Amino acid sequence: MLDNLREGVLVPDIYDPTLNPLYRDVLAHYGAVAMPCRISRSRPQRQGRIRCRSCAKDTAERFALRTLEEAQAYLDHWGATLADTRIHGTTKRQVAAMFAEEKPTLLPLPAGAVPLLPVR
Repeated sequence: MLDNLREGVLVPDIYDPTLNPLYRDVLAHYGAVAMPCRISRSRPQRQGRIRCRSCAKDTAERFALRTLEEAQAYLDHWGATLADTRIHGTTKRQVAAMFAEEKPTLLPLPAGAVPLLPVR
């Protein structure tokens, strides 16, 4: 279930959302289906999850003056020591353990680049 990001979901509707054509094509390439959230905020469990906004902001600031190799090394360390070992706030379970359960059901990514729409 995805948050109704403005760049991807042009007209949010639980039954028939209007998706940005590029977003729709990327989803099709990866064999994914977007399930936009309900617009009402009355039930938080039905809303999409945005993972760790402050982490993403801090990480982006750290990479401002780094090389790609340094950034990758930092992310590898962060994932192994912090992100995977933490206890998820909603499920109260370790992230790495949940991923280990889901991993056998994941399909390989399709070969090749995502076909992009021509620039107008």
